[in-house]
Formats: sequence, structure tokens, C-alpha cells
Amino acid sequence: MWKRAGVLAAIAATGACAGDDPTPYTITFTGDDHLAYLAAQDGDGAWQRLTLDATGQATFTVTRGYHGLAFACGVGGSTPRFLSAPFDAGPPAAPLAPCGDGRPYATVSGAVNPPDAEIALGLAYPLWHAAGSYEAQVPIGALDAVVMQGTQIAIRRGEPVTGDRTLDLDLTVDSFPLATVTPTVTGAGADPVTLYAEILTANQTYVRHPDASPAALIVPVAQRVAGDRVVIGASRGTAARGQIDQREVFGEALPALAFAPLPALEVDRAGVRFGDGWDFASVAYHASSVGGLRANVITTAAWADASGATVQPLLDVAALPGWDPAWPTLAASTAITLDAWAGIGDLSGDYQTAWVSADATW
Repeated sequence: MWKRAGVLAAIAATGACAGDDPTPYTITFTGDDHLAYLAAQDGDGAWQRLTLDATGQATFTVTRGYHGLAFACGVGGSTPRFLSAPFDAGPPAAPLAPCGDGRPYATVSGAVNPPDAEIALGLAYPLWHAAGSYEAQVPIGALDAVVMQGTQIAIRRGEPVTGDRTLDLDLTVDSFPLATVTPTVTGAGADPVTLYAEILTANQTYVRHPDASPAALIVPVAQRVAGDRVVIGASRGTAARGQIDQREVFGEALPALAFAPLPALEVDRAGVRFGDGWDFASVAYHASSVGGLRANVITTAAWADASGATVQPLLDVAALPGWDPAWPTLAASTAITLDAWAGIGDLSGDYQTAWVSADATW
């Protein structure tokens, strides 16, 4: 059995092991006109195109204990260029909203000082913006806004968003320096090591501090509040193959980072092959040239347990039922780039991952 992680609990519920008599379950989807395409697969059966009814819902019954989904999003009828294909087992804890969670959004905008400072609002990091100003869509509710440059950072905590509003972000107001820390790192061998630190704030804004070595920059204890999650990590390897060890930071204590042997992970045109022990394995692939379709397939531990498979093939969107011929696909003999990664642990806490990249021909 693969190791389960809390981060996947919402999508990897109860999967039956291969050979068990599975209990049927139903998946409910919600959406709007942003959902350009939706299909589902019962076990390893044929893909079925799904459409939303007048209430904005669709359902799919799984009888084989595990399933695959494929969806693409497009705003206002625009051509979808990203395909997501999660493979899982067991009923989700709540209805799935592939192209949004259904929450109301508002526009937050304002001036930025310095003009080229980095901005983080929610999980959009770094948020692209024009020099000196920004504009972003954010969920209604409390917002943590971050502006950062070099070693200086300012966090605007709990800014209320009840509708469109102006929020100027100025690094000269209430800013503080990131703390320099040097964790112990072992197991890297001769590979060069890069350190990083991240924070997921109490109101769910994500920030990655500048990569460095041999020290890292981190939000100091005095500037954290209840609900913040701070991690420090080390990466080793190259763009083609590498590994990360990440640990959560509590108070002043600095965790040691240790690279350890991880399960197997390989990728080629046949798909991503994963060893026993990962919480998930994923592969993103696209044409090597600029433009075209970008696809991402993610496989959970529950799917691997229920299906008994150790490889996840790449998904050919041209073979999906109802895929519009006018939408992008990958043509035969196209040069493609493959990026696979797999992880163990909580993405916003203790976490280990490996990655491997390869070139292939579709």
C-alpha cells in the first residue's frame, strides 16, 4: 500500500485494494460556463463525457473502486489550453468544482512601492503586475497581502474584502527583515544544495522567500501569528533529476534537513512509473515548442492501491469523447517535454519530493 498523507485526505478517501469487491460511489461536480470540458472513467473503463445540468451539477457513478477525471477550463468560451487529469479512489468528501470553488470574488487593486516589488495575494505567488500598480481577483473574506523585495517583507494581515476595493502595498510601511538561518543539511553527497523558506499565512497567502545557500531567509518568530505555517527546505540535483527535503519550523527551533533514499520515479513516453511509498505521483507534458496544449496527470496513493498499477500512462486528449477538434491537442511525432514529480507528506509542512524530466516524441 502507498503511504497516505493528510494533504490528500480530501481527495483520497477510501480506496479498495485490488481484488476486493468495491462499493459503488457517486461523484458530484459543480460548475459554470468556466468548465469547458469534463469526462470521467470508471476504473479502467471507457471515458464518458459529462455535462452540467440546469442547476450546474453533474454526477458520475463509480463501480470499480477507482476512477479518473479529465477537465479543462475556459473563461467565456475561450479555448482551453490546460487539461487536468486526477486519478483517485473513493468518494470525495464534498462535491468537486474543477474550475473554481464557487466562492464569490472581488477585485483588489492599488499602488505598489517599490514599483517592481514582489506581491503575494492568496495562492497566486508571485503575482504578476505592471510597474507601480497591481490588480487581482481574490475571494471575498479576510486577506493577507504581502509585498517583498530582497530581504525586506511587509505582511498586511486580515485585510477585509467585501467587494472591489483599493489596497496600496508599500514596503516602507510596517516592513521587517527576513531572518537569516543556517540549517544542518545531510545526505546530499556531492550535489550542490539550495535552501529555501516558505510561509502559508493564517489567511492562506503563500510566499516563497528567495533561494539561497548556505543560509536561508525566513519570517522571524516575532512576526508570525497563530495559524501561520513556516517551512524550510533544501533541494539538490539538476533540472533533469533531483530531490527536496522540507520540514516545518516551530518557534525558534530549526529542524535538520536530511536527504534520504526515496521510492523509484521514472518517466518516458509510456508514462510515469512510481515505486511503493509515494503519496502521489504526477506528470506534466506539453509540446517542446511554445504554445499548444499543456496537460497534467496526477495519481494518488489510493488509486495505485485500488488499481494495483505502478505506471500511469499519458492521457491522449484527442481520444477523449467530445473533445472539440478545434481545441489544441498533441499531434503525432510532436517533440514533447515531460516533467514528473512525486511527494510524501504535507505540502505545507513536512514534505519530501523527487522530480525527473525527459524529452520524448508524441
